[in-house]
Amino acid sequence: MEKEVLLKFENGDVIYRIEDTVVIDFLDKRDVLSSSLFNGGWRNDLQAVLNHHPAKEQEAMTVEGYFANMNRLCKKLGYDAGKVSTMGTGVPMKNIAIKQAAYEGIRVTAVVTAGAEGNPGRVGDKAVYNAIAKEKLPRPGTINIMLYFNCDMPPGILARALVTATEAKTAALQELILGSRYSSGLATGTGTDQILAISDPQAKLMISDCGKHTKPGELLGQVVKAAVKEALYKQNGFDGKKMHDVIRRMERFGMSRNRLMEDYRTNYDEKLSDKNFEQALYNLNLNGEILTLTSLYAHLLDQYDWGLLSQKEIDSAGSLLLKKMAGDLRFKQLEQHEEIVPFVRNWEQVYLALLDEEVKRCSKS
Repeated sequence: MEKEVLLKFENGDVIYRIEDTVVIDFLDKRDVLSSSLFNGGWRNDLQAVLNHHPAKEQEAMTVEGYFANMNRLCKKLGYDAGKVSTMGTGVPMKNIAIKQAAYEGIRVTAVVTAGAEGNPGRVGDKAVYNAIAKEKLPRPGTINIMLYFNCDMPPGILARALVTATEAKTAALQELILGSRYSSGLATGTGTDQILAISDPQAKLMISDCGKHTKPGELLGQVVKAAVKEALYKQNGFDGKKMHDVIRRMERFGMSRNRLMEDYRTNYDEKLSDKNFEQALYNLNLNGEILTLTSLYAHLLDQYDWGLLSQKEIDSAGSLLLKKMAGDLRFKQLEQHEEIVPFVRNWEQVYLALLDEEVKRCSKS
């Protein structure tokens, strides 16, 4: 097995990739706090930490299988299996992102793999996994974050670093406007995220706080946001261009390409070809005004859901946005009801009318 060194630290520690595993190897004692199932919690006796993409995903889908797989992996890499904290993920290690920031001798490093196409969720969403049943695990972790500080840090400050990093991860998702797969809310993470932080007890400098008001917290927030975004781009292609999409703005409210196509065929043209539909949809997505108005409409629904705006207020504002979006097109009377669903139908009604106009233009050209 050939090791590819990704980064060397001043104290002799090394980040390397070997096959589909990324390892942070320790030259000496390090303090580690992690959410890992395998040798997690607070440890000061570890030889290394790692992030692994299993060749066969089913190997990691039960507690027994995960532990057996990690035991084999640690021994294969030459470590004591009891002294390595591990993470598992469905993301290949070729898509890892590493970011660093420094200030007056303090250096913070974030090592991240991320995938959020399949199971992003908003904290508090209805659960789909029974935490009591030990025989099954959820899908391998999708946003895995390893943090490395070149300073000494008390255990409580390592814990604070995990809080700051988690906020940074959520901020990255919000800045991409990623929606939950389990509710109409914006995603705050995925259902299987893992995180760990490493500090050097032998370092000359000590970090005594890692909150947002401190320089270490600022550096940490910057590197985690940047690394999460880069990792999501590598794995899912998420960036400003990909997210510049009307359907992505509304899909968390139940609007998919398939639903729009079915509803269009029901209300306008049952024989519309897939090719003509996709062309019309693509053309509308290039319309910045429609995307902008849709984005504002979606945020009205968020604020209604959060209790920040009343039904009357979003009725009024939403109608103005939809009338602006529709232009000269006529549409049926908009619904008013104390639920989000009718408001989504109002948007769909206007969007389908615009889509019909675009389909007609495409058919003439």
